[in-house]
Amino acid sequence: MSPAQFEKLLENMDGIVEDFREFREQRIGEFKYDIGDGLHVTASDGFPCIHMRFYFQNAEMAFALPTKCGIALCFDEFEALINVLDQIKDRVQKLDCKKSAKKLNDKKCFEIDMRGILKSDNEAESGNEVE
Repeated sequence: MSPAQFEKLLENMDGIVEDFREFREQRIGEFKYDIGDGLHVTASDGFPCIHMRFYFQNAEMAFALPTKCGIALCFDEFEALINVLDQIKDRVQKLDCKKSAKKLNDKKCFEIDMRGILKSDNEAESGNEVE
């Protein structure tokens, strides 16, 4: 799975989890999410598992077909994957917050430093000493 596919998987997790729970309780018969570059997360009636599988389609084909390249997870395994992805998503959000806070602090420090430099330069030009 590429980084772009993983990112798209994380973006779609809320919908996938909701559909998974409805599928598990037999309220819906199937679902399919395109994660990009031929990778799909799917479930269909008659198969009590969730597939993460590559699909293939050439120019002559009306629709894409699943390949052997992929995995099938039973419901308990998919629940475990959901838990791990939730932890990853939380950690990514925390890292993004830390990065944003650091950028904001760096910008404030830079602005303060620039004001101090400008103030020092102006006072030096006017003959006033800087404290």
